[in-house]
Amino acid sequence: MASSVKEEVQTVVNSVTSEFNREQLWLANESLRMEYLRQQEPHIVRLQACLKGYKQRKLYKDRLAVLQGNVGSVVKLQSIVKMWKARRKYTQRLQYFREHEKEIVKIQAFLKANKAREDYRTLTGAQDPPLSVVRKFVHLLEAEQP
Repeated sequence: MASSVKEEVQTVVNSVTSEFNREQLWLANESLRMEYLRQQEPHIVRLQACLKGYKQRKLYKDRLAVLQGNVGSVVKLQSIVKMWKARRKYTQRLQYFREHEKEIVKIQAFLKANKAREDYRTLTGAQDPPLSVVRKFVHLLEAEQP
C-alpha cells in the first residue's frame, strides 16, 4: 500500500512539473508565437471573411425559403400595406382640402367666371357658335325676344 501512495504522489508531482515546464516553455516563446500570428493575420482575416459570407448566404437562403413557402401570406401582407399607404395619402389629401376649402372655392369661382366670359365672347363674336355654348346662354336669348 505504501508503494501505491508513493506512486500516486510521484504521478501528481510529475504532472505538476510537466505543466510548469509547459507553461515556462510557452512564456519563453511568446515573441515567436506573436511573430507567427502576425504572419498568419492575412490568412486569418480571409478565413473570417469567408465564414461571415457563408453565414450571410445561409441566412439569406433560409429567409428566401421561408418567403417562398409563404407566398400567399406575403402577397396578402403587401396588399394590406399598399392599401394602408393609399388610405393614409387619401386622408392627408382630404385634410389638406378641408384646411384650404375657402381658397379652393375662390379658385373654382375664378375659373368658372373665366370660362363663362370666354363662352359669352364665343356666343356673341362667332357666326356659328358651338351648341354647348348656345345651351348655356339659351335663357338669355329667350329673354331678349319680346
